[in-house]
Amino acid sequence: MPSWEGDEVLWLTLIYKSYDYNLNNFGVNNMLTKKLLFPAVFALATAFSMGCQTTAVEAPSNPLAELEAAVAEVRSIAEEALRTANSASYDAGTAKDMAFSAAEAAGDAQACCDANSDRMSRMFDDSMSSK
Repeated sequence: MPSWEGDEVLWLTLIYKSYDYNLNNFGVNNMLTKKLLFPAVFALATAFSMGCQTTAVEAPSNPLAELEAAVAEVRSIAEEALRTANSASYDAGTAKDMAFSAAEAAGDAQACCDANSDRMSRMFDDSMSSK
């Protein structure tokens, strides 16, 4: 699509001359028609070029609504952080319970190993002393 910016005069001149040529060829030589044609073509081209431009209209700003939206966003972030902290606390409690259970199992295993070591030591001592 051709750009109308900066080329309005060129386009208008070309349009006017083509209309002027056509009017002269068809025998319409009325000076009043020619004088009204140029402003009409100019107005039409200007309206067309201005109509093709887009303008963005911003909605009026409402500071209270923006503030409420920001507060709601901060509140949702804080609630998510609280849920995450509660979940981490629960997971830490579960890990602590598992660690205590593991420590208890390790203590039981160590006691069993100590008992086996004592029994083997006695058996070795008994076998050495009988000879």
